[in-house]
Amino acid sequence: MKSAQLIQSLNQLGLTSQILEADGGGHLIVLERGGRVIGVYSEEHSENVIWVHPQLSDTDLAYGQYVSGIDWNIGGDRTWISPEVEFNVADTSSFWESYRVQPSIDPGHYTLDSKEKGCLTLQQNLVVDAYRAQKQLTLDLKKRICLIPDPLKSIQKFHTPISYAYLGYSMENTLTILNDESVSLSLWNLVQLPAGGEIVVPTRGKAVVHDFFQPTGPSHLSVLPGEVRFKLDAQSQHKISIKVNDVTGRAGYIRKGKDGKHYLFIRQFDVDASAEYGDVPAHALSDKGHCVQCYNDSGDLGQFGELEYHTPMLDTSSGNKTLQDNNQVWCYSGKLEDMLRIQQSLLDLLTNK
Repeated sequence: MKSAQLIQSLNQLGLTSQILEADGGGHLIVLERGGRVIGVYSEEHSENVIWVHPQLSDTDLAYGQYVSGIDWNIGGDRTWISPEVEFNVADTSSFWESYRVQPSIDPGHYTLDSKEKGCLTLQQNLVVDAYRAQKQLTLDLKKRICLIPDPLKSIQKFHTPISYAYLGYSMENTLTILNDESVSLSLWNLVQLPAGGEIVVPTRGKAVVHDFFQPTGPSHLSVLPGEVRFKLDAQSQHKISIKVNDVTGRAGYIRKGKDGKHYLFIRQFDVDASAEYGDVPAHALSDKGHCVQCYNDSGDLGQFGELEYHTPMLDTSSGNKTLQDNNQVWCYSGKLEDMLRIQQSLLDLLTNK
């Protein structure tokens, strides 16, 4: 969905959003509902780098889903609470039958504000059920989103000129537990991406890849020394996971747009191999350590896949009540050969092949 159409749709629905304008002509659209980035445009008339639900353009349908309704699946770059089996699954023996995104998490009740140039803040207080711990938590979640410079400006790695458009942003998330309950939890960042491309996750050597759902075969997955590649086609449901010891803190996605340009999304995030990572598959509840995950939808929810990562756990038994996470997103558009060179350069910075 092009920027003008997205802005018009949000305005017609009465959904509050704000725009951060970059110097190069690109811009970022941040949506109050769900506390998420909803539009990433490297140029004024480029395609959205991330996925949004096409039903947003149908005002009557979208109103029922996102204004009077509580559907989380609007698209964009969002933040949830994990482990998934703690906060989204009431009964792990009936995973899909009991799966539910708590409305307090998404869409939540965020407020969107702009207090400094080039940045926006989102904040909400929320009450969530921790199903396995059988406790209820009162939380405060703050998100600070800012435009950031192109990291390629400080890298002298290209022997021949390249041409591209760029937009990047940072996201600083702060989660605080406001009541006295002791529950281990983490932040979970997920971005929905348009199907038709390939996720590349740099790894330390040849990673062990874990399936959270049905087995993923070579049609969608390639595991090589130094990288994992995962195809997004929105044709069959798969979810893979890579543990913290195998990842480097960066991952990317490249696809061809309908306009003929290629679009590159790269996320950088903190990893801590000495920390506890608590997300687990429903069929192996003691199998901890999962950090980076890739999801391919069957098409039932939409023509998208997801690039996800979890933060280390906050163990409130130690007395610490606050968890902080910082990540950066760098988005590029241009010719395929230039996007591949940028992807190789930025993802190789931390790759240990």
